[in-house]
Amino acid sequence: EALAWGREKSVSRAFLASPGQRLTRGAVARLLYESAGQPVAHEECPFSDVSEKDAVAVGWAAGQGYLTGVGDGTYEPGRPVTRQEFAAILWRREHPRYRSKDSSVLGTPALCRNGRGMLCSGASRPG
Repeated sequence: EALAWGREKSVSRAFLASPGQRLTRGAVARLLYESAGQPVAHEECPFSDVSEKDAVAVGWAAGQGYLTGVGDGTYEPGRPVTRQEFAAILWRREHPRYRSKDSSVLGTPALCRNGRGMLCSGASRPG
């Protein structure tokens, strides 16, 4: 069912055919963009280290508030995404009030647990 969903959402065959491959920050941006149906992106990519190939996906996802940079105008698209970063990205996608307003900053809202086991906002590595 997951593969059928991916094909229906226009997720690239290369992505779907590599389930064991390490997920990079660039691949997360492409996955978000493709699963949204590759919408027309009006945002320019705000990061200096993103390839032309990934600029539309990263720019769109950053413009939506899902992704943030690492604080120096870069995104580090080739770096593996951590589980915490990925969880924060998915959280921001589903909960608009947690979306980043400035994609270039470090320490954006991420998932954490307070003493009562409740989800809260906390500074973390960028998503």
